[in-house]
Amino acid sequence: MNTQVQHYKAVDASKEWCRGWLGLLIRWRTIISIGTFKAAVSLLVYLHGNVSVAAGIALLAAWAITSILLIRHYRLQRIASDNALHSICHYVRDRLLNLMEQDGAATYTALFSSFNNDIAMRIASFFRALTNDPGVCCAIRLAEIIDGQECYVTHGRSDGFEAKRAEQTEPLPAHKGLASALMQKGWLGVFVIPSIPVATQGATWWPTRNDELPDVVKLMVAPINAVAGSEKGMLGILYITSKGKDFSPSHTVPVMAIADLLGLAYVLLMWKREVLESQAHGVAKEDHRGQKPAIE
Repeated sequence: MNTQVQHYKAVDASKEWCRGWLGLLIRWRTIISIGTFKAAVSLLVYLHGNVSVAAGIALLAAWAITSILLIRHYRLQRIASDNALHSICHYVRDRLLNLMEQDGAATYTALFSSFNNDIAMRIASFFRALTNDPGVCCAIRLAEIIDGQECYVTHGRSDGFEAKRAEQTEPLPAHKGLASALMQKGWLGVFVIPSIPVATQGATWWPTRNDELPDVVKLMVAPINAVAGSEKGMLGILYITSKGKDFSPSHTVPVMAIADLLGLAYVLLMWKREVLESQAHGVAKEDHRGQKPAIE
C-alpha cells in the first residue's frame, strides 16, 4: 500500500490495470501459470486412475480461469471508459472557452461545426468502451427555426454511420416523434429504443428515409436541456446508437450526465452564435442573462 503523496497528470491505462494483488492475478503470466498447474495436477490424478477427481480439478480450473479472464476484461473496460469520459469533459472545457473568445461569425461557425462532430466522436468512444461494442455511434440534433417552424437538425455525428445518412438527413419537427415524446416526459430521462420498427408503431418515432439504413438498430435518446431557474427548454437531442448490442438501464445514467454537460455548453455556444450573427447584421442581441451587449 502506498503511503506517499503522489501527483498524476495522466494515467496510463496499459499499466494501471495491473496494479495491486488483483492486477497481479489477472496478468497473462499468472493466468497461464494457474492453467498449467491445474492441468498438470489434473493429468497426474488421471494417470493414477482417479478419473472423477481429475475431471473435477479440470472443471475447477476452467471456472477459475474464466472468472479471472472476466475480471481482467471488466477492469480493462472500466479504465478505458473512464479515460474516454475524461476526454469528453476535458474537450468541452477547453473548446468552450476557445469558442466563447471568437469574434468573427465565419470563424465561429466553422469551429462550432467542428465542435459538434468532435464531441459526438468522443461520446461515441466513451460508449464503445463502456459497452464493448465498436458499432456504437453518436449523433446530436440542435434546435433551429426553419420556415417559421421549430425543429431539430443534426449538427454532429461520430464516425461509423453510413455516408448516405448525412446526404438524406431530415429535420425533426418539434411537435413530432422523439422531440414530442421527450417534451411529454418533461424533457427528462432517456428513451431506450430496441428497434426503429417497434418505435414506429407508436408516436415515439417520426419516420424518415434514413430508417432503412442498416447502421442504426437500437438507440438511447436524451434531451439536451437549458435550465434557468424553474424554466427549461430543449436545445437539442442526444442519440446513442448501436447496430447489435442491447442497451441496459444502467447505460442511461451516463447518457443523462453527458446530456447535462452538453446543455451547459450549448446554452452558451448557441447564444454566442446568435450574438455574432446579430452583430454581423447590426442588431443587438440579449445574452443568456437578458442583457444586451454593445455592438462594435
